[in-house]
Amino acid sequence: MGNSTARTTAADRVRAAAIDLFFEQGYDRTSVRHITAALRLTSGALYNHFRSKEELLYSIISRTHSEAERVTADAILRAGEDPARQLAEVAQALTTFSATYRKETSISHAEWRNLPEPQAAEIRGSRLRLGHLVERLLERGIRTGVFQPTADNALLAKVLLSTWTEVGRWYHPGGHFSVPDLADEFAVLALRTAGAAAPISVERFAPA
Repeated sequence: MGNSTARTTAADRVRAAAIDLFFEQGYDRTSVRHITAALRLTSGALYNHFRSKEELLYSIISRTHSEAERVTADAILRAGEDPARQLAEVAQALTTFSATYRKETSISHAEWRNLPEPQAAEIRGSRLRLGHLVERLLERGIRTGVFQPTADNALLAKVLLSTWTEVGRWYHPGGHFSVPDLADEFAVLALRTAGAAAPISVERFAPA
């Protein structure tokens, strides 16, 4: 999710410092002074890039949600017409994204309600769109006989999305699972949860 252009390098440094601090000690307990101290900047220098701490939080969360939507849509397109393949690809893609950007996704889940309106409404809309993508995928699978109904589709979509997107809250690099192994495990779990009718197997996910 980074931007390598020289024009945004300073803003990216501010964002990266804020991500570390928001993740480690929470948004409410992090002040602008904490962020500027970590970067050895003055408050004025920070305000050249972000007008407030709220705007900085919005920058992190909006980028994370936009990328999650893109990753999900790309996974569905990449998988072709088979709903089971689509579900497996989405599970792998979002798990990989959440584990790779665990700080950003954790902040997005924990802190988005601290955003003022209309930014909070924008994030609610993003979360709804993501849920609808997964819900429609499940509906296609049931309609074509690929999945057997196991629960209300809207509820099942919420459960699956929580499983994939909250990985950052507990995943630690170097633990029992590598990111690819975890993505594969969650793909199999998603297919079982959706009531996949065919024998369950997944291909190793290769991020685009």
